[in-house]
Amino acid sequence: MRVSRLATAVMVGALMAASGAEAQRLEDPWYVEGFGNYVLGTGAFASAVENGWSAGGLLGYRLSAAWLVMAGASYAWWSGERGQVDWNTTSYFGQVGYDAARAAGSTRVILIAGAGATSFAPESEIVGSETYLALNGGLKVVQMFGRRFGATLNMIATVAFADEQASQFDSATWSFPFGVGLSIRF
Repeated sequence: MRVSRLATAVMVGALMAASGAEAQRLEDPWYVEGFGNYVLGTGAFASAVENGWSAGGLLGYRLSAAWLVMAGASYAWWSGERGQVDWNTTSYFGQVGYDAARAAGSTRVILIAGAGATSFAPESEIVGSETYLALNGGLKVVQMFGRRFGATLNMIATVAFADEQASQFDSATWSFPFGVGLSIRF
């Protein structure tokens, strides 16, 4: 008799915990973010341009209290170094995020990894645009102000894998966007 009461209490507790986690997961799972970044470049690309600025956005979905998926794009402006041409880069990424804070409280710390493409477009008629496979990863800190609005701090590293034979850049061109943004959940 005592064992069946204990088993019943454990099952009821487990169901309550599971339904609470499911309710948390389903609460405002979709979100959009807009952001602006200061972008540092490296390698041969950095010797051709000054550090730049970027703006972008993403659409995200919270799969569970810990896991998120995101799709985003950004556009960066780079001024040419010492008489060099100006460049624009466009990046498209699919990302997976792990919420280390597990959506507890109003501050979230999200580790990000993603894959996509980055296009390098010079403002020149001599050299054409080139698009390469790119990977990125980093950290996003989100401070929520209520259920729907939040501010983000983004620290990401992106590497584009250029074909050294066809490109004027190194085989791996890194950029490091650091920025802030706004998040809206719906």
